[in-house]
Amino acid sequence: MMKSYMDQLERLGSPYPQDLAIDIILNYLPKSYNVFIMKYNMNGWEKPISELHGMVKTAEKISQEKSRRTKARTSRESHKLAREKERKLLKTHHPRRRKRLPKMTHALSEELSGIGKGIVLKLKNKKAGEGPSGISFSMIEMGLFTFSSNTWVLDTGCGTHICNSLQGFRKSKDLKENEMVLHVGKGARVTVQALRHFDLCLPSGLNLTLDNVCLITAITRNIILVLRLRKSGNDFKFDDDNIHSLKGIFYFEARPINRIYELNLNDTSNNKSLYHVNTKRPKPDLNQTYLWHCRLGHINRKHISQLQKSGLLGANDIDSFEICESCLCGKMTKSPFFGTSERAIENQLDKTIKILRSDRGGEHLSQEFQDHLRSHRIISQLTPPRTPQLNGVYERRNRTLLYMVRSMMSRITLPLSFWSYALLTAARILNMAPTKKVEKTPYEMWYGRPSSLSYMKVWGCEAYVRKNTSNKTEPRSTKCIFVGYPKDCLGYYFDIPSENKIFISRKDEFLESKFLIYEARGRRVELEED
Repeated sequence: MMKSYMDQLERLGSPYPQDLAIDIILNYLPKSYNVFIMKYNMNGWEKPISELHGMVKTAEKISQEKSRRTKARTSRESHKLAREKERKLLKTHHPRRRKRLPKMTHALSEELSGIGKGIVLKLKNKKAGEGPSGISFSMIEMGLFTFSSNTWVLDTGCGTHICNSLQGFRKSKDLKENEMVLHVGKGARVTVQALRHFDLCLPSGLNLTLDNVCLITAITRNIILVLRLRKSGNDFKFDDDNIHSLKGIFYFEARPINRIYELNLNDTSNNKSLYHVNTKRPKPDLNQTYLWHCRLGHINRKHISQLQKSGLLGANDIDSFEICESCLCGKMTKSPFFGTSERAIENQLDKTIKILRSDRGGEHLSQEFQDHLRSHRIISQLTPPRTPQLNGVYERRNRTLLYMVRSMMSRITLPLSFWSYALLTAARILNMAPTKKVEKTPYEMWYGRPSSLSYMKVWGCEAYVRKNTSNKTEPRSTKCIFVGYPKDCLGYYFDIPSENKIFISRKDEFLESKFLIYEARGRRVELEED
């Protein structure tokens, strides 16, 4: 089915890339092909789609043959068991072979009816005169334990990370038989099948990467070596009976279960997720200038001072707030070298575009785009190859946007997929902030009137949004994360972490002060500058 879709797209002139097409085909295979998919990924095969299709057909035939043999064997075994049962039944009803079994006491009956416990009952025939009864009962109680593949044990005595499942592996190095052997238990030897990098998706919303994890399918528990996490920068702290792993921010919590510390990846009861506000080290006061500094995407003090002089912001002490740690995290640069930058951009007084300068990007060199420029009498200027200095205004503005995005995202540990919302918010803020060359803001120069900043909020803060519900017993609002401003309507973008949903609303109550009185707890944001 998927191959026919790929063939149709190829005939229409829009083929999928081969790697993407193969991933789609493998992901849509049913569970009966799990062994085939595992072998395909472990051997690192890179086959064309036609050859992959043939391999899938062959695997399907083999699977059908195995299923047919299994059904036949099961049928033979069931007939054999039925005959044995019938033979035993005939022996039991024979008058000469019938034996009287002792009556079971009420207490023993209750013990045998227990749920969740394995009980072995052993009957011994005794000679007459030995002991108070001719029958003795010996009961052994056994605990039944099942281990989930999503639980990991924190261990300090194991020599390495160990995993028993293929799920979650990124890179692998397959090992030959007996190339690496571990000694477990009472000296038993187990063979390591592969060394791999493993990504753990933690309940906090963060990812924990484990390097050189030994794949041993015979091991019943997944094991994390605490010493390796310590060497990679993780700190551990005891909170009551639980262990917290920290790396600047909260990563995970391990709880004692059967006297063993376990990390459960399916634990949703943890209130220390990446959306949970940390309650330690509050700042004593919330300065209004610092509040507007965060609302305006961490722009510098000079621009805030210009906004105050123009009357768009109230008069506050510009030097009264401390150094912003989010700015230090997002805008730290090397000491600049001496250099000059010439700019050949003329201010166009008309509102029509006269000249377009580009950096030889593929989207600017297409024939369709060039025809569009000629039809509108726009002059196209191209910079020489590998000379971004001649496009300095664009490059510097792009650098400023990236600085703002880093500062905004380092304030809170939202997923990195929200960088586009932070970028759109930063672009809106820059259009309402003054520049070095011109007294007015870009918004005022374009629309002829100053912009309003009264609706600006701190990006990433929490907010309560009113719900449109007719049920009188349900809460009237829901807690969300503010992630941006819509372009085509009045309101705000909000994200509901539990539902993975983004929507627009204007009936809301922002928790800016609560968000800013705590220390920055975000992650390090890596955004490359092209």
